[in-house]
Amino acid sequence: MAGKSSNTMRAVVCRKIGDPTEAMTESSAIYVNEEQPRPTLSSSSGTSLRVRVVAASVNFATVLTVEGKYQERPKLPFIPGIDYAGIVIEVGRQVTDFNPGDAVCGVVDSNSGTLAEEIVTEVDRTYVGFLAFPLSFPAPISAKKKK
Repeated sequence: MAGKSSNTMRAVVCRKIGDPTEAMTESSAIYVNEEQPRPTLSSSSGTSLRVRVVAASVNFATVLTVEGKYQERPKLPFIPGIDYAGIVIEVGRQVTDFNPGDAVCGVVDSNSGTLAEEIVTEVDRTYVGFLAFPLSFPAPISAKKKK
């Protein structure tokens, strides 16, 4: 669901270091900004993509970042989240491997979070398809053991 204007969107924003598990209130560390400015492609980098986020995870690194305990500490306020799956909306002028409508997944650096309706990311951090993310360890299919 888009923000109230065509230039805005919804995003989770961390306004201060704190406990991300607390209920969202006027004083909580995180809140949902209904009028977050939409990201735009950088005119200096022709190698970026604008992506509509379909899914993003909240993982241990995300929690540590909001708590101020992760090795990378983004400047406040920031949008948390490091990985995503989504659909390409727009491509930079030098992008040849992706087109609007492509299903993609990837990771972003700590300066641009994924808990938002849209993100801008670089092609070198983007992979084709939702299931194409390279894993360096065997991914468990189920946490429940068969007896």
